[in-house]
Amino acid sequence: MSSWFFNPHGPETTVVKRVYGELAAFVDAIGTDKFHESKNRVMSVLKEAESTLAAGYITWRKTEVFNRLYVCNEHANKLFLYVLENFSEDHSKLPSELGQAIRDYQIHWIIRTKVNRFAIKP
Repeated sequence: MSSWFFNPHGPETTVVKRVYGELAAFVDAIGTDKFHESKNRVMSVLKEAESTLAAGYITWRKTEVFNRLYVCNEHANKLFLYVLENFSEDHSKLPSELGQAIRDYQIHWIIRTKVNRFAIKP
């Protein structure tokens, strides 16, 4: 419980990071024999992220970090559905730069969250 004071959105942040990691692996798996396995992992972690964010929502306390987590999760969900609808398992392998772009977004988002968490506000 004491860790909540230092990292109040730790579980939510961790699960959203995992969403983007699995989403990048899913994009890399398009056109390979690991497509279905990767798709199932992404759906599982998206469901877990949805329940974790719902459990961490506090009606009387709305923070910028939680709002960003929610928006990033919704963005990942829409990106997953778009890729799933337009690039099926019979599609040829996509360029590796797409998966790397998702990983770069994840890394940028993690750094931004850490910077904002310790920012001094007036």
